[in-house]
Amino acid sequence: MEATYIIQVFISLFLSIRSTLAPYEPSTGPSDSLTKPAIVAAATGRTVTVAEIDEIAYWIIIDEESRWSADEAETLQRVLQNTFAALEANGIDGKALLDGYRFRHEAGPYIGNVEGRMGTIDHNVGVITLSDEAFVVLNGFSIYHELGHAVDFLLNRQLSTGFHRYTGGPGINVDPQQWQTADNYWLRLQGRNDREEAAADAFAILVMSHAGIKLPIFANQPVTANYDDISAAAALALQTSELPNREP
Repeated sequence: MEATYIIQVFISLFLSIRSTLAPYEPSTGPSDSLTKPAIVAAATGRTVTVAEIDEIAYWIIIDEESRWSADEAETLQRVLQNTFAALEANGIDGKALLDGYRFRHEAGPYIGNVEGRMGTIDHNVGVITLSDEAFVVLNGFSIYHELGHAVDFLLNRQLSTGFHRYTGGPGINVDPQQWQTADNYWLRLQGRNDREEAAADAFAILVMSHAGIKLPIFANQPVTANYDDISAAAALALQTSELPNREP
């Protein structure tokens, strides 16, 4: 009889303790499924909903091949904010102009494993693809550069042709069919004989200067390269560009 009573008391205490602890049992963590609007931060294991990253959800592509960490999303948002501010300072509504372009993230240091290629742009589908390195190298210069290509394309190449026209120097033919860039206006070898590359670099310098970001220095950069002149020429090209007619 006494033994039965002790067992009953023990069972009663066990059920009481279990009932008390039940509300504190850990729940199942958030799903990492990409079918939901979530950015997975692999480094910390946390999941951040895109709603927590102001406005950036509108500009990025999320799928099995395009995963974003919270840091990458925040970096891209700063780049876009800086770009919109610089364009607005030059009389252009950057959000309206760039609407239609979206960003894809490709895991790995370089796009397609091509060394040095941190970003690419496909105007046909309006997609800018960025590698891991694009977010951390040279304060995001590659992202600003690709945005420069987008702006140039949307302005019917008036950024690059205007930049080329306003930077004509001794020995430089400013004819639209001539692509050579004056030595004090190109930063990377790609821009020496390609005005679109030179203009995209110049756009990056313009935005980074406007935002107060440390400017990059490149190998083979001419010693005569002048950041202030490059930025001023890009701004002048933007201010004299005819904005494209866009469907409502």
